[in-house]
Amino acid sequence: MSNYDDIIQQAAQANNVDPNLLRGIIATESSGNTNAISKTGAVGLMQIEPSNYKALGITDPTDPKQNIFGGAKLVSQLLDRFGDVPTALTHYIGGDDPKNWGSQTAAYPQKVLTAAGIGVPQMAQQSQTLPGIPVFSNQNSTQNADAFSSLPVSGGNAGAPQTAQPIAANDPFSSLPVSGAPASRAAPVAQKSQAPQGEQPGMLESVGAGLGRGVQETVLGGQQLAGHLLQSLGFNNAGQWLINDANNGLQTGAQQIAPYQNAHPIATGAAQIGGSIASTLPLAAVMPTAATLGGMAVQGAGLGALTGAISPVDPNAQSYEQAKAQQVGLGALTGGVLSPVAGAIGRVISPNVSPDVQALLNRGVTPTPGQISGGILQSLENKLTSVPVLGEMITNAQQRAVQDFNRATYNDALAPIGQSIPADVATGSDAVNYIKNEIGKVYQSIEPKATFVADQNFSNDVDAIRNQLSQAAPATLSQFDNIVKNQVANKVSGGVPFGANDIPVGGTMNGSQWGDTRSMIGNLSRKQIIGNADPDKWALSDALDDLNGAVNDAVGRASPSDVLTDLQRANAGWANYKQIEKSAGSVGASNNGNVFSPAQFTSAVRAGSTSSQRATNTGLNADLGQSAQSVLGSKYPDSGTAGRGLLALLTSGGLGAGLATAPGSTLATLGGIGVGSLPYTQLGQRIAASAMTARPQLAQPVGQAVTGLGRLVVPGSLPALLSGSQ
Repeated sequence: MSNYDDIIQQAAQANNVDPNLLRGIIATESSGNTNAISKTGAVGLMQIEPSNYKALGITDPTDPKQNIFGGAKLVSQLLDRFGDVPTALTHYIGGDDPKNWGSQTAAYPQKVLTAAGIGVPQMAQQSQTLPGIPVFSNQNSTQNADAFSSLPVSGGNAGAPQTAQPIAANDPFSSLPVSGAPASRAAPVAQKSQAPQGEQPGMLESVGAGLGRGVQETVLGGQQLAGHLLQSLGFNNAGQWLINDANNGLQTGAQQIAPYQNAHPIATGAAQIGGSIASTLPLAAVMPTAATLGGMAVQGAGLGALTGAISPVDPNAQSYEQAKAQQVGLGALTGGVLSPVAGAIGRVISPNVSPDVQALLNRGVTPTPGQISGGILQSLENKLTSVPVLGEMITNAQQRAVQDFNRATYNDALAPIGQSIPADVATGSDAVNYIKNEIGKVYQSIEPKATFVADQNFSNDVDAIRNQLSQAAPATLSQFDNIVKNQVANKVSGGVPFGANDIPVGGTMNGSQWGDTRSMIGNLSRKQIIGNADPDKWALSDALDDLNGAVNDAVGRASPSDVLTDLQRANAGWANYKQIEKSAGSVGASNNGNVFSPAQFTSAVRAGSTSSQRATNTGLNADLGQSAQSVLGSKYPDSGTAGRGLLALLTSGGLGAGLATAPGSTLATLGGIGVGSLPYTQLGQRIAASAMTARPQLAQPVGQAVTGLGRLVVPGSLPALLSGSQ
């Protein structure tokens, strides 16, 4: 066992278990073989069953440290449950179902104790390495396991011999009823019950004593509450016993903690609050995490009321019920206020930026502060657009956000050909024409090497487009047929007429003819939609775009591979451009300099998507349109109202009258408007967005920790703060 002495000693101290007992189990179970495996699949030094790995924190059962620490934890839990070693060992080997026990199970405790060399305890002897945990001598050892059943190795004292001396006589908590019940396990085991005369407790001793006192007060406060509840149900004797036992424990604990408080009041008090927090963490852990500040307030109030309910009441209080009502009310108030405050601070440190806002920021779109925050703040921002000056600034900032969105779509169209929209190209019609011309240049560079062949696939594509148009807008079918005839059928050389449009299958066009056809069909498509809301015209425009796509596909099939690569780049850019063209050409946008709103763009995206893409929002650029509409709104912000308000403000009856009658409040209002306008200037808008969304990587865990402070720590500290016994 010498190879594992350090690990055994550490595990024993961490779990308050006799290290010799761990040695006995290891010797009996595995004879020190880290790779031992039983018939049931138990593994390692202490033969841990796989079903226990997760609960005991074991990921590698053959690792000596994990196995011994996990086994020590399991032994400690069994000692807590059953109070004596033989019973704990019986359940360790046999499980909790006596039906599975046999002769080997019955013999197991004595076998372990013998291997451990544990005999009659010498209570005055203390472990040199684990103060407060008894060690046992082999002298006069007994083979009767029942003799060991009275030993308080688990910290309990049930059945202890009348002549036995108290275990851990130098333990300040050996006489504290930590759990409120006589058979509870001891709390910290290496402290002094009182400071020797002429010697003050050390800082670490005071911290340990404070932690134990905080845990004790919370547990005994819960015991007080249970006793009073039992009395209210008619169980007077049991209730009074719990109350008396809790009160005695509180008074005794107050006496024992006094030397530590006198020596180190701050350390002891802080540790006492820490012990109270630690003992109430399980209550908060089972509650769902609130996502909103309002939810945090409700959750904090509930948790504060609950922890206030288990706070101890001074045993000398005149009315337990009155004191408890005050504790519950103060706990609810404290938790309900401080929890959302901590949550708000946590969000400032690490903002909860929505995925839609983040998606826009990643594309170079800068929303306003209200659009980033959403909810109440966004509603307030929209209402402030009617305020003179400030409203004009807000509207301008909202317009810039929409223009940023337009430029993001421009860049999407130019990205396939390796370009982006220049800063000096104005948003709107100038940008739309720029994109069209730049993509057109790529098509033109392809023309000298390109060839169009009206193959069977092309004829089939045209028939499919025609059939779809006949269902969507039959009145435009003849117009579509004329365009196909004039721009394709009449221009190809050779071939055999085929299909509804008599397209000469096998006929060809050179690159120049293809370029002219592509340009003419594109112009005809655009003509249908500019400033036009007629759905038939939009359907015809879609059909012509599809026709152009079929023409380009035929060129790709008939041309060299290097032509195909450039053609694919141009086609990808053109597909994005057509969405911009339809958005900018809609009625509302054409009256706004061809600057389009997120809703107009989303409508264009849906028009070019299949029914399946519309149902799943998976069409080209559908995610960008959805994010923009969610954050920026559906309409292009209208301006003018605030400007007219400014003119009214500057009249003699407005600003002048205010300065004359109430100069202080008028100047304060003007100052507030000026300061409030700063985040809506062009530079201020970017700074505000960065401040609200951009944080270093470390900020996220820090913000989450601060938010958790309000949810867990603030209400959890109430039992110590509200305790009437100090």
